[in-house]
Amino acid sequence: MKPANAGTIVASYGSVSASIFVRATSFLDFVSQGFSGHMIAVMALMEALAIIIGLLLIN
Repeated sequence: MKPANAGTIVASYGSVSASIFVRATSFLDFVSQGFSGHMIAVMALMEALAIIIGLLLIN
């Protein structure tokens, strides 16, 4: 696999996980189930790392 393709795939997985996270938190709100707020910061960190690693692989 070429580095550009590998980097694109890595960065894409971060975005997919963010959309799943948003859907999961919306569902928890819908069923009135509480959840810890620190997970939002963890998700943002994982998203940023996926993008950075994707860019590093492309370069």
